[in-house]
Amino acid sequence: MNRLIASILFIIWANILYAANSPIIIGVPTGLGSIEGRDAWRAVQLAVYEINKKGGVRLKDGYHKLKAYALDTRGAEAGVPVYDALMAVEKLILDKRPDAIVVGASRSEVLLASMDLIAKYKIPYICTIALTPDFEKKIKQNYHKYRYMFRLSIDAKCVVSYFTNLLDYLSKKKHIPKRAYILVQDVLWTKETGNAIRMWLKKNGWELEGFDIYPMGSKDFSSSLFKIR
Repeated sequence: MNRLIASILFIIWANILYAANSPIIIGVPTGLGSIEGRDAWRAVQLAVYEINKKGGVRLKDGYHKLKAYALDTRGAEAGVPVYDALMAVEKLILDKRPDAIVVGASRSEVLLASMDLIAKYKIPYICTIALTPDFEKKIKQNYHKYRYMFRLSIDAKCVVSYFTNLLDYLSKKKHIPKRAYILVQDVLWTKETGNAIRMWLKKNGWELEGFDIYPMGSKDFSSSLFKIR
């Protein structure tokens, strides 16, 4: 963790060396319409306030205050193309010239698609919402290209572990029937999670009675609930 923080600070320091005492610009392009995106933006604002109240960030050339700018990519909304979310990310980069990006994509498809964009501008990027493990996989496959990108959150593998540990506990300690029905949203990380849980169920002798995928924004799950009943 210390190496990660030191690397990010060094890159930011290199970017702002030309302007002593200039503010460090933090970009927050995310889906502000989602609970996660909205609350993450509030957390960034609080962190900026508290850090600036203490004088800012001390770098080699002195103290620098932080400024944070958010832009709603609408990436977590139903029907919004990944391309539109990417254009919003690039607009923030070009308009605000951030020294670093935090929070980032709220949807895994947007996160993966934005990796080449971040690599193009060489901006430190800390992902905290999107959960696909393909993010780390791409970094490992081409570390030099994606070396500016980091994760500061769990990923879908952790979610799978939470669910399967719970199911294992319920079957062994509470003696519930080993029958399950999976409902997921039609997005990358939930489908990955659902498929991983499906494999675990099969391996551990569970009966899977159904696997339904619903489009983003769905509110009516009655067809699945009727079958479960």
